[in-house]
Amino acid sequence: ILINTSRGAVVDGVALRQALRGGRLGGAVLDVWEGEPDIDAELLRSVELGTPHIAGYSFDGKVLATEMIYRAACRFFGRKPRWTAAAILGESSGPPIPVDPTGRPAQQVIRDVVRRVYDIEQDDCNLRRLLDLTPADRPVHFDALRKNYPRRREFPTATVQLRSPAPRLAQTLRRLRFRVDGGADQ
Repeated sequence: ILINTSRGAVVDGVALRQALRGGRLGGAVLDVWEGEPDIDAELLRSVELGTPHIAGYSFDGKVLATEMIYRAACRFFGRKPRWTAAAILGESSGPPIPVDPTGRPAQQVIRDVVRRVYDIEQDDCNLRRLLDLTPADRPVHFDALRKNYPRRREFPTATVQLRSPAPRLAQTLRRLRFRVDGGADQ
């Protein structure tokens, strides 16, 4: 499977479509598209998941990028930074996510937790709506998705509250950078 969340058009869309049709590639997930915002509708139809170039569009990503620029400007002008991203980001994105993993495969639990923080399938569904538009309206839709992207937080701001012991699951969630309460092996 190919996952492209880079900057710029690094994937040849025609070659990717051919590889997918010919079975040389099992699937593709694309966030970056050739010719944005006028993306290849046939390629969108061919991929497993497609998003409108929103890597880095999380609230945390935007605030941290702002802090990087601010610090660089302070260095350039010989000023001491007086602001940090932590002042805006805070500790948590909301209440803990309660999870009872009893009798459930770890992969299913992880998928459910990830979806609570970020549902990529919703972004895919929103992007695929452009397939119902005229070719002239598709770039407008693509741009609108980016310009009006909802506030989304990153995994480290979410706390998962495991309601029963699951040390391996807790370890995996921590590796994905979630905060974990319960589950043993803290």
